[in-house]
Amino acid sequence: MQYVGKTLLGGKKGEGIVVKNQTTLNSDTKKFYIKIVDAEFQETNASRQVVKTMNINEVLEMEEKLFWSKNIVTLARVRKIIHKMVDFNELPSNWEVFSEAEILKLVKPNVYRDCIKEEKDTVEKVGKIFGKHCNDLVLKHVKTLKDD
Repeated sequence: MQYVGKTLLGGKKGEGIVVKNQTTLNSDTKKFYIKIVDAEFQETNASRQVVKTMNINEVLEMEEKLFWSKNIVTLARVRKIIHKMVDFNELPSNWEVFSEAEILKLVKPNVYRDCIKEEKDTVEKVGKIFGKHCNDLVLKHVKTLKDD
């Protein structure tokens, strides 16, 4: 926040800063940047009638929840669930031929239940957003496993 409104490029007032997450660029489903701008430069959609703003504490809280989600929705857990589903004939052994969306639909609920069973305190700490994080992380891990 200390850089918002300041400029060294000439002019009276600087717009602000944009932070880009290079790992999610060009993703339709994930936000890949955050703008922290002076109120004078905020871009709004007239139909929204409200400027969506987040203070730095909300951003930090979101990052912390994502951190905890990443700690329990791991590649090893997703691999374990896939192997378990193959063993119980809930998923064919050639599961890699399915689309990522089909695999996600089958695997994600089992990963979610496993996290609740084994890491209930962490899931509760993350709260409602855990389902979305779980979905995104399972998809990421499924892609990694398919590429291996």
